[in-house]
Amino acid sequence: MPGSSPTAVIPCFPHAAIVLELHLQRDSPQAVSLLHQIERAGYVLRAINYEGEVVPADGATILGQPQEHWTLWVWK
Repeated sequence: MPGSSPTAVIPCFPHAAIVLELHLQRDSPQAVSLLHQIERAGYVLRAINYEGEVVPADGATILGQPQEHWTLWVWK
């Protein structure tokens, strides 16, 4: 849903996790804004690494590596 906040997207599934592929170089302002919205809404950010493990991640690390294609595991 373009322009929707993360909490507006999954109101019926409070324990759902979302897998999100984030490419900061494609549309940087929109991707950065989405990342900040996710963090402000209190969602836990984790990344899925190349081995398929879900590992801790934070916004600063993601923003500091804009060349990476991040696969995020987002849950509350």
